[in-house]
Amino acid sequence: MKNLFKNITTALLVVFVATSCDVTNQTPQQSLPSETVLTTEDGANSTLAGAYSAYQAVIEDDYVFAELAADYAGHSGSYPSWGSVDQHNMLPTNAEGRDLWIEYYDLINITNNLIENVPTIEEDGFTDPEKNQIVAEAKVLRALAYHSLVRYFGGVPLITTPTTSLGEESFVERSSVSAVYDQIVTDLEQAESTLGANGSASARNATGYTAKALLARVHLYQGNYQTAENYASEVINSGEFALGTYEGLFGNTPSTAEPIFRVEFTSEDDNALAFFARPNGYGGRREYAPTSDYTSAFASEDLRAAINLQDFDGDGQSELGKYFELEGNDDVIIIRLAEMYLIRAEAQGLKDTPDYAGVASDLNMVQRRAYENQEPSGGPYTTDYAATDFTSDQEVIDAVMYQRGLELAQEGHRWLDYKRLGMAASQFGISQDMTLWPIPQREMDSNPNLEQNPGY
Repeated sequence: MKNLFKNITTALLVVFVATSCDVTNQTPQQSLPSETVLTTEDGANSTLAGAYSAYQAVIEDDYVFAELAADYAGHSGSYPSWGSVDQHNMLPTNAEGRDLWIEYYDLINITNNLIENVPTIEEDGFTDPEKNQIVAEAKVLRALAYHSLVRYFGGVPLITTPTTSLGEESFVERSSVSAVYDQIVTDLEQAESTLGANGSASARNATGYTAKALLARVHLYQGNYQTAENYASEVINSGEFALGTYEGLFGNTPSTAEPIFRVEFTSEDDNALAFFARPNGYGGRREYAPTSDYTSAFASEDLRAAINLQDFDGDGQSELGKYFELEGNDDVIIIRLAEMYLIRAEAQGLKDTPDYAGVASDLNMVQRRAYENQEPSGGPYTTDYAATDFTSDQEVIDAVMYQRGLELAQEGHRWLDYKRLGMAASQFGISQDMTLWPIPQREMDSNPNLEQNPGY
């Protein structure tokens, strides 16, 4: 399959993206039947490019809000809708919840078109393996979309066929959380089966190892700890990825074999992460910023602090710095090797027969890199982890959350980690109902079959 998702014309992208519609409320939009585009190999590749572009469009917001709703970032700007995320005061009319929903369902509709229509294309030279590759990548993207939706909103409408017209049959009810997870796992397993053990470090398209890594993540969320451990081990033991330097992960010229899947951004097709983090007068608007809990969490020798926290204007006040290219031409990492070690550590500690030696070994892989193998002298842990440090689930969770909080900061995890571990309500002093976002009012008004989340 030709990797074309950044080498196509704007016109082709617009043609297909225009075919997608908000598939849960069916507000009519300008559209073009999918058969107009999905009849050739070029059309299939261009449509896949449209799917990656749709994911690119939503991933920044997803990452920001997963940090803003947690304890290591706070709202410091003027957008009321961002303030509501930070304060856990989400309303059905909040623009951020509405847009996240719409953009993920736009992505889902594009992938549904690919999955249904690409196998039926008849064109000389367009082989079944090439078609299968496109379909498999589309399934990975659909799984990513549904995983984000189910984590923010709970059970959501589960739509797996293209939506091209308005009608009562399009008013889809919410599926259960377990049903959504079943579909996510099915998509990833099918993609893994098709793609096999393929993929190299820093891939900008979904590979077999992307599917394996995401299966490790998804099974961790479901509490399937042995399965999560097994998938993480497959990726770790593949030899395709390695923990390089932490600073080598970020910037517009990354120099590490750690990323498993990343989304490409360029100066012409940029991300806004640095813009929202940098201070006024230095190219940004400082719409969100690190909290004191975050800045004080690092030991003095922790090299991650110099990447994750930066003082752009020299006023002694830190800004979030991991994605620091003001031009927005730094790729956004979706999943990487360090997360595999952290997933495996947690899974080994929480499974029915814990392996505390394994927990310590995997946590040490991440912590030693952060200190360049030096002995840390500050922070909550001043030596390597040892199996004897762990005698309970909570001790494992505390250690893993500490490392995940520093290692994976600003990569879309913190709030969702608190939620999956059942800690969000107590950590932030909110009701359990408030740990789910409300279904956007726009969707409730348009689809009579939707039920609102409790508490809204």
